[in-house]
Amino acid sequence: MERVKERLVAKQPRLEDHHRKIIRYVRMNGSIASRDYAKISPRKRSTRIIDFKFLTENEILVRRGNGKGSFYILNEEIVL
Repeated sequence: MERVKERLVAKQPRLEDHHRKIIRYVRMNGSIASRDYAKISPRKRSTRIIDFKFLTENEILVRRGNGKGSFYILNEEIVL
């Protein structure tokens, strides 16, 4: 548990409002897909992909599935 805390303190990305919107949605609904994000944000598809990539690379979200069936959930190791 201490290692997780150390990793979080050392690696805290700057979250923008659109990132926070995704996290709030996942907390309320359990998961989010690109089509869900499109309903709550005017961001273009290519930008939505970048947003999801940022959150997965920073280990905030975890991707499940492939292609059109893919969705994202919160990383259970991280509590925001």
